[in-house]
Amino acid sequence: MVVRITAASSVMERDAEDLQGMRLPRGIFVKLVTVFLVIGLLPFIGLSVWTYEKASSQMTSTVIEYWLVRQARETAAHLDREVDGMRNIIQSWADDPLLAEHMTTAANESVLKNFLERRRNYRWDLDLLMIVRTDGFILAESTVDSVDPLDGKYLNKILPNVDDREWIELGLKAPAGAETRPEVPVSAQDWHRSALIARARSEPPPEGYPEDASAYAIGFAATILDRDNRRPLGALVGLFSWKRIQGALDRVTTRFTDPDDPRRKGSRYPSGYPFLFADGRDTIIAHKVPSLLGTSLEHDHDLGLFRDQMSKAAYGSYKYEYPPGTRKISGYAHCRAKSDGGFSWTVGVGINGGEIYADVDTLRDFMIIAALIVTGLVILLAAVFSHRITEPITRLIAYTETVARGNLDTRVDIHTNDEIAVLADSFNKMAEDLKESNQRLIKAEKDAAWREMARQVAHEIKNPLTPIMLSAQQLRKAHEDRHAAFDEILSDSVDTIVDQCEGLRRIASDFAAFASFPKRNLKPHDLAELVETAVGVYQPRVQTDVSVSCGIRTPKGLKVVIDKDEFRRVFLNLFNNAMEAMEDGGRLDVRTVLAPDGRVRIEVKDTGCGIPAEDHHRLFEPYFSTRTGGTGLGLAICKRIIQEHNGTIEVESEIGSGTTFVISLPQAETQPT
Repeated sequence: MVVRITAASSVMERDAEDLQGMRLPRGIFVKLVTVFLVIGLLPFIGLSVWTYEKASSQMTSTVIEYWLVRQARETAAHLDREVDGMRNIIQSWADDPLLAEHMTTAANESVLKNFLERRRNYRWDLDLLMIVRTDGFILAESTVDSVDPLDGKYLNKILPNVDDREWIELGLKAPAGAETRPEVPVSAQDWHRSALIARARSEPPPEGYPEDASAYAIGFAATILDRDNRRPLGALVGLFSWKRIQGALDRVTTRFTDPDDPRRKGSRYPSGYPFLFADGRDTIIAHKVPSLLGTSLEHDHDLGLFRDQMSKAAYGSYKYEYPPGTRKISGYAHCRAKSDGGFSWTVGVGINGGEIYADVDTLRDFMIIAALIVTGLVILLAAVFSHRITEPITRLIAYTETVARGNLDTRVDIHTNDEIAVLADSFNKMAEDLKESNQRLIKAEKDAAWREMARQVAHEIKNPLTPIMLSAQQLRKAHEDRHAAFDEILSDSVDTIVDQCEGLRRIASDFAAFASFPKRNLKPHDLAELVETAVGVYQPRVQTDVSVSCGIRTPKGLKVVIDKDEFRRVFLNLFNNAMEAMEDGGRLDVRTVLAPDGRVRIEVKDTGCGIPAEDHHRLFEPYFSTRTGGTGLGLAICKRIIQEHNGTIEVESEIGSGTTFVISLPQAETQPT
């Protein structure tokens, strides 16, 4: 047994470096940071979140309830007034006694034409104004381009579809004061470019929906009665340009985008815009994007829920995404119902959600920055306080680790007036006591080691001395008795003495090898050649029933950096152990393989009796042996040699299944220098 004692002076030389480079636990620092965060930062974060949610809710409430919904309701009321104005002016012109007189006296076309021109010039938004007789004959008309292709034609020829002329025929038959009927926005199929305007401009009726809003019209037909207001003479038909309605919506858009609007400060909501739905609240009939005219909320935009929401209340708001991924909020309001003389339109006013919450998001970003600053200050304060608290503790930990490494001359130098100073004094006393105890322990271990060494040497030497003594005594007696077979006895006795002396030499060699630290000659060696040479010594042993095989499964030319003589001793020890485990014959297989991690594996497998599992962990201990003979140092020497070559050795064995020793070594190119 060898006891390694490190001088205190060599340990002390490393103390300064260790004190500077050691990584000490930061438990107090973490706890201080946690406390400061809980006390300072968490309430701040909680207040910030509450403020953000409150501001977000307030902003939503303000924008939706006091802006979007209000704008929608004001716009709906404005459109109702526009429709009333159109209806009333057509009705007032139809009630003009002069018009009834012209029709009663069968005035010529120029008189009626002049009547229409003077009135159409009064309204820029009138695309067509015409007088229709009760039989459907068009007496006169005035159009935007002063072309008269409708004069002298019958209504059923121009509008062969009954649905297209139904609202006009209603005006031809209605009694005085009857409500007029619009042409376009009453229902989806009625909302189209007016065929009357198309014919008046010498244009064919279009197919589909034109993109320009000016191509749409809203029409009214008012009954013209005779002087007694009893008999209908015909109807005054007016088609107003849809630009009148779209213009009213465009003025709402200006309120969102015009920074010069005195009612607003700056253009905070550039995405805001209004839109208009027909009766049924599904078909878009007015929008800033012309391509959306005539499209369906449910079928074209997958916004059926928006339509359903608008049907539930006369006004309100709705949140949705359009296009997908873009948050929007819209306020809506119903226009006057058809039963009240309106068209049952619904006005919507929408804004992108990102613009609504822009101010709130700015507040959120400010709070995040403030939270980061507060966090930095908390960590800084925690670092300062923790340093003042932990600096003496850190020094004490450093001294403790120095003592733990064996430098019992270390003393704590802390001069404070607190509990740490008391702890330092106790530590110094403990170190002094440990030093004295360690000195006594080292002396006791040395004595025990020498006693164990003497016992093992005496035990191992005693075994060969007995046959040597017996052989010498037999030889002397044979000589004194002049034994007839003296020569034979002499030869046998000498052989016995020589064999036992060889055993003594081997015992001495094992003890010397285990206790010594030889100077190695490390060089790269071809692994295959090394193993094949070691195995080759055992292959010619024909006197045994053991077959020996060698399998090289590593790449050709693979090398390991080793001391060749030491590894020859390793192989010799392992092979001898395998041979002794197979007294009744068996098989010894030696092979080399390349492990997935790039290391070399040398496997020595025998088919012997095996080793009990409870002995596996003791196989490499000094003086442990599973045989009655031997010093028990062979495998201990093997393990030390392999470990000092940056390798490992392991054993796999079961009773009755043989034993396998596995050596793992790095390749030459990966061998650390």
